[in-house]
Amino acid sequence: MKRSLLSFITQIPIQFSYLLLLIALTLTLMTYSDYSGIIIDLLGEKANISAVTLTIIAITLITTHENVKNADFVISVVLSAITFHLAGYNELIAIVSSLIAIISIAKQINSQQEISEAQFIFDINDKYVNNDDYKNTYVLLDTYQNMLDRGASTEELEGQEKKIDSLTNSQISNYLTFFEVLNILLKKDRVSIELLDDLFAYRFFIAVRNPVIYRRKLKHGNFANIRELHDLWIKYRENKTLETGIEQKIYGIQCYE
Repeated sequence: MKRSLLSFITQIPIQFSYLLLLIALTLTLMTYSDYSGIIIDLLGEKANISAVTLTIIAITLITTHENVKNADFVISVVLSAITFHLAGYNELIAIVSSLIAIISIAKQINSQQEISEAQFIFDINDKYVNNDDYKNTYVLLDTYQNMLDRGASTEELEGQEKKIDSLTNSQISNYLTFFEVLNILLKKDRVSIELLDDLFAYRFFIAVRNPVIYRRKLKHGNFANIRELHDLWIKYRENKTLETGIEQKIYGIQCYE
């Protein structure tokens, strides 16, 4: 509920925030006019308070908007400063301006971090798809998973297991080492489990939960980072299933004791 409300707030059109700022400014200007009209007559002394309240709401919407730009911050500072000054709340000008400046800087830093992380993930994936050993191993594992999904016979599965067993130790180790590196990067907070799940979940589970790969490389405790990542990833997917109500499939076969 909280997440959906925040998502709703951050997607409110930024033009709505500007409308609130203009209404607030209009209210304060009308208090200086001899022709204030029925609105000011109804609000009386509360006109300025109402203007300040609308301005604060608008600023909140602008600073939380997912596509806010620096120009929006500048415009909101100018409009809010005029409103606060006319309403007699000059002390709020410096406070709000400082807060908006801090939020602007934070958003820029966060944006740069997201860009860096995205580029980092792109580079990792590029190395994966352009490595012949990875591709050859993936094709065999993917075929085995597809056979599991369609309920292939034991004889068919055993035939594919023999093909997987024909992979060299080097090919299997290289494939697993790729994910060991991902686990280390995850522990160093260089990547998030959410990004890894979106991009690599299928490629990871069809390998580490394949009976041939497990028997040859994982059963006796080799590749400790793989087991650690496997357990973390399983827990993440189980929790995600509970949170979203959408089953997060765990590919492969349960091999771990």
